[in-house]
Amino acid sequence: MPRAPEIFEEMREAVEEIGPSLKKKFSGIVLFEITNTGTWTLDLKTGNGAVTTGEGSVKPDLVIKVADDDFASLYEGKSNAQQAFMKGKLKVKGNMSLAMKFNQVLTATRKQLEKTKKKKTAGAVAAAVSTSAAPKAQVVFDQLAEVLPTKGAALVAKMKGVIQWDINGEKWLLDLKNGTGSLSKGTGPADLTVTMADDVFFHVSQGKLSAQQAFMKGQIKIKGNMGMATKLGPILTAARPTARL
Repeated sequence: MPRAPEIFEEMREAVEEIGPSLKKKFSGIVLFEITNTGTWTLDLKTGNGAVTTGEGSVKPDLVIKVADDDFASLYEGKSNAQQAFMKGKLKVKGNMSLAMKFNQVLTATRKQLEKTKKKKTAGAVAAAVSTSAAPKAQVVFDQLAEVLPTKGAALVAKMKGVIQWDINGEKWLLDLKNGTGSLSKGTGPADLTVTMADDVFFHVSQGKLSAQQAFMKGQIKIKGNMGMATKLGPILTAARPTARL
């Protein structure tokens, strides 16, 4: 399935947010001809900027012809325009000085997309917490369970142990001894037991409260392997909302 339609929709959203700043860097109109897929126009010359399907009414300053897969690779930062041009994968016609700035536009739109996705994800987590009658810890552990397949191996390498979480009497067992780790509701043999209130756990996990400060105030109780206790930071960071690219 062609990636270009999805990419240009993402670019359109980014231009709506940062069009004026992109115009300062680029100031031109680009016609993209994506082989066997379609054409799109990126206007960073008029108004606040826009991305539209097809060829615009104003003559473009630059025409870029590229295959769908190669365009996706450029957009995702896996290759750059200069390399693609030298290999004959990217054909350019028109204002070459604008062509030299093409990577800057792709990088800026990609970064803006990452920011937007982070905001949306954080907002979704906050909404889930505010509308749910369940403990906030459940939302955090759900997030942690989602990232274990991709981040679990790194956490296992750091911890190499099992943590029993006791949040307002609710128990979760986080096994970070093997593979990518596992998380389950309930109790079991553990190397470290961490006890705290639901609100404290949520604020610590989201970076709004320092674990060290909470411990010094008696808001966190720890029993077992103190060496593991000093390495809880990466686990709590992994439970924070992140963008999925």
